[in-house]
Amino acid sequence: MLLSETALFFCFIFLLIIDLELVRSKFASQNQEEKLVNFLKSTLTVHSPHQDMLNNSVFPELDLYQVVNVNENLEQLTVKYFFSYYYYVTSAAWNPNDFNGVNKMTFEANTFWSPELVNEGVIEDVYSTNGNQIVFSDGRIVTTHTLTIFTYSCKMEYALFPFDEQNCPMYISSWGSNGNQFTVAIDSSDPVLGELSLSHLNENPQWQVRRPVEYHIKTYRDPRTDEPYYDLIRVDLKLKRDPAFFLSILVFPSFGVYILSTFVFILPVQSGEKITFASANLLAQVLTLGTEVANNLPRSSEHFPVFGNYMAVMIIHMASSLIATIFIYNIYFIGNNGRKVPEWLYKVLQDEHLSFFFIVPLHPSEATIRTKAVKASANYSIMANENENTEAETTSRSREPDSSSTQVVSLDSEIEDSCETLQERRIRNLMGEVPVKIAEKDNLAPVWMKCSVLADRICFCLYLIVATCVVASYFVTVLVVRSP
Repeated sequence: MLLSETALFFCFIFLLIIDLELVRSKFASQNQEEKLVNFLKSTLTVHSPHQDMLNNSVFPELDLYQVVNVNENLEQLTVKYFFSYYYYVTSAAWNPNDFNGVNKMTFEANTFWSPELVNEGVIEDVYSTNGNQIVFSDGRIVTTHTLTIFTYSCKMEYALFPFDEQNCPMYISSWGSNGNQFTVAIDSSDPVLGELSLSHLNENPQWQVRRPVEYHIKTYRDPRTDEPYYDLIRVDLKLKRDPAFFLSILVFPSFGVYILSTFVFILPVQSGEKITFASANLLAQVLTLGTEVANNLPRSSEHFPVFGNYMAVMIIHMASSLIATIFIYNIYFIGNNGRKVPEWLYKVLQDEHLSFFFIVPLHPSEATIRTKAVKASANYSIMANENENTEAETTSRSREPDSSSTQVVSLDSEIEDSCETLQERRIRNLMGEVPVKIAEKDNLAPVWMKCSVLADRICFCLYLIVATCVVASYFVTVLVVRSP
């Protein structure tokens, strides 16, 4: 029993010693931390650059997180990035072993001096978090902004839309500093000199960031004293558009409708849908140019895309096909008016080379022979009518009576008979011309129809060749002019 009480006593004493040691070490570390804080606050300045700042230089760091949005109509770029800058103060360095292994201290923003760096070209500060100041044991003072979203103004070029690439420079300058208090420089210890860190980049699905993203520093001097006035950091952010979306919903459908419009010349005139087909295709192209292209591009003729120019050419070409279709309609129905076919056109329609256009050459038909027979029968009927009238007159004269009264009556009847004969002759002549004209129209109509078919085939070949050349020239232009 006595042994167990003794053991419990010694355990209590041991635990009490451990607790006292922990409390002592805690107070000691707090004292060391307070001592380090007091040391840094007494060494570092708050409102002006430090006297012993290494090379009097400030080193910027920018880590690009994401290209949030590219507003093509307003020519604006919204990016999210982490921005920080640091400088070295030799007198602020300490040995971590002297302060319980502490190698860095974190302070609130603006606890010590921070250089005035201005984001030029910023239209809107969308979101920014409050940064901190971190002091490292090697004398490095880092001012951080944990997250920043800025909207920049970016002059964009859309000549090769949708295969375009945009160069949107971002500018950060020391414009807010007083004179030559410090210089902006590139840290020689940086593993990749003059390039942005893209280790945390979240790619935009439409715009790809071209690597590497380089930045340059330019010093502007005072024109009066020729002394350094301020430094400017230029970040060359190059974006490459992914054309798959616009190729699938705009470019390929537009060229498809354009080539499809040439098939209006394959559609038969008898269907009555040629003008409707051509008008619908033309309207589709006009709406595409006025909605898709205009809504996705800035309202400026200076940056009008090559694709827009090709769209204008396609609309003019399709409008001309509509006009040609109207003329072909007129050719088709011109035979109903009884208009004769010129001799040279007969020769063209009888040419054996029409088989290349899948058209059977024209040959003398039974309709032409039938026309000649109708004309001959009509002439024969006229002559027969004239002979009958002559015989009737001779018979009436031979039967004349001898008395004077009878002569008067017969004379009156002869005049009436002659009048009736003249009317009948005119009616017969008229009835004889009608079948001739109908036969002529029946024979001319197929010829003019064949002329319209020939015009259709010729226009189809010409328009299809032109449309194919226009489509091919667009892609050749884009591939040749497009920068690698």
